[in-house]
Amino acid sequence: MTSNTCIYRYINTGRCCCFKTKNKYCNIHINNKNSIYEIINEAINNKNKLKNEDIYKIYEYIYNNDKIYVKDLIFKTFLKTIYNTKINNLIKLYLYLFRNNIININDKDYIYNKIFQLNKNTYNISSNLNKIIKIQNKIKFNFIYKHLYNPTLNISFNNEVDPFTFDNINDINIKERFIYFDGNNYYCFKALELLYFIENKGNNWNPYTKKEFEKNILKNLKLFIKFNNLSNINNYHQWNTVLQAYIDVSQSLEKMGFYNNTDWFLKLTSRHIKNIIRLFKILSNNNSDYFNYSNFNDDTIFFDFAREIINLFNDGNSHFLLCCNFIKALSMYSNDFYNNLPDWMSDIENPIQINNFISTSNINFISNNNYDSNSSSNNILYRLINNIDIIYLINIMEN
Repeated sequence: MTSNTCIYRYINTGRCCCFKTKNKYCNIHINNKNSIYEIINEAINNKNKLKNEDIYKIYEYIYNNDKIYVKDLIFKTFLKTIYNTKINNLIKLYLYLFRNNIININDKDYIYNKIFQLNKNTYNISSNLNKIIKIQNKIKFNFIYKHLYNPTLNISFNNEVDPFTFDNINDINIKERFIYFDGNNYYCFKALELLYFIENKGNNWNPYTKKEFEKNILKNLKLFIKFNNLSNINNYHQWNTVLQAYIDVSQSLEKMGFYNNTDWFLKLTSRHIKNIIRLFKILSNNNSDYFNYSNFNDDTIFFDFAREIINLFNDGNSHFLLCCNFIKALSMYSNDFYNNLPDWMSDIENPIQINNFISTSNINFISNNNYDSNSSSNNILYRLINNIDIIYLINIMEN
């Protein structure tokens, strides 16, 4: 219904008049003005057929309107106005309410009072819902805290360090320790890190046993975090730890089909990172806009490195060769990545020349590694350029 229709309601059916009018009432019902119709219209607009949820909305409107007095009387008057003679139409709307009762349809006041009481109880529960939820959460948390997650419990954990930050359990603030019992052993996690692991990465399993967590673990974990006023992690680039950053990096690489492990990244030093970037630039013939040194800061180099990797691989389909170049550069400083290089990568060719690679600047880059232009290293460099075997170069580059 649109707002330019007559707001008159037909008795017993509750249907709204369908005639269009510039006023509230059409010419037919101009003499049937009733404040009850206006209340219905303001509560649910000109909805044609009334349902029991609409009746509740009307009740709610009446009790939330400070301009309406004697609210109980107004609501019952509404019921009596719309469902006057055919009370059965009202009973049908609330069939579940009267299903176990023998109804005397002549006892209209009983029916009106029964429906009034139902809407009143619903309204009271709804208006106090937030308080009820707080009470439920308090009771629920007290039970959880007392029986399972109380950090003061004298129990022994199956893990000595947090699997995400590698902090010793005893060094973690007592309010941040989330204790999980899998039926056999107790495990202690840093709460926010575990939430990030489960929610942001979709890893709903114990990182120590690889067994899936119970269904209510996430809800209880969030309750624990809320109760202890811990900050939540929502933004994908707002990392609290290097591990969180590398977890996102690992996922970006996996989406592009490169097998990896976050632990491999954690082994890299800041010196490794700088050399990886330099080699990546060489392999890409300095034609890449990724890993610009101006975007790096010594104090945040691990986070900056993670951010740039994600930027590179998130759009990896449009520059797959650059992704391959990065993996190769990474493999020069990580045995883990080298040992897991896919065989097909040796067939990917780089469009750069050996003379460009052995430029003055690049010779300076490897000058401290006893590079001998007359030795077999020259051949090794050539093999690197042609992507036949990258790992040999590690013997002549700064480690």
